[in-house]
Amino acid sequence: AGETSQRVYSFSFSKYTEKGLKELEIEGDSADIFSQNVALINVIAKAYADQSPVTITADQGTIDRSTNQVALRKNVVATTENGTRLMSDELNLQPGDKKMHTPAETRVKRDNISINGTGADSDAQLKKVSFKKNVTVVVQDPNSDTKTPTVITSDGPLDIDYERNIAHFTKNVLAQDERGTLSADYVDVFYDRTTRKIAKMVARGNVVITSREGNKTYSDN
Repeated sequence: AGETSQRVYSFSFSKYTEKGLKELEIEGDSADIFSQNVALINVIAKAYADQSPVTITADQGTIDRSTNQVALRKNVVATTENGTRLMSDELNLQPGDKKMHTPAETRVKRDNISINGTGADSDAQLKKVSFKKNVTVVVQDPNSDTKTPTVITSDGPLDIDYERNIAHFTKNVLAQDERGTLSADYVDVFYDRTTRKIAKMVARGNVVITSREGNKTYSDN
């Protein structure tokens, strides 16, 4: 008695650019599909950046019809056509700017590289990602599941360009592998897409290389 049942409706929304190209497509279930801020569950979205969509799923989301801003929450997974995956519990889409943003802890995985950090900005195709702080990057040797991976940590930010295969680490950078450790203020890491290994590291500022045996080498660069 006194209980009100609330029906759940299927909701679908598409946004197009001025040139008629699809910019955003989102669908899910909602109890109120006529409100300005539509609350969704079981969300599936596609952001069409240059007609190469990133597909995003989430448990929950909201869309503001007046601004077309999309906020996704809980178990958010964004996947590109080339297999790059971003995982977080919060992701905000700005379809007009072709950008995505999250203040939450985020993981991005592509090939044999896995990155964790707190807070991230990205273009709509995950080609360039900037992690704000508390960064950990793990690069696993693709030829062996048992070989010690290269692990690089930094306070951040970290800017990674998947198209150019370059990562820029800043503040208290520490790189470790089976040979020893390298610490510096700034480290640029160059990644070989053919071998899927780290090709080169360029370190600057208070560089210290410590071998596995404990020998240390100091340098500015």
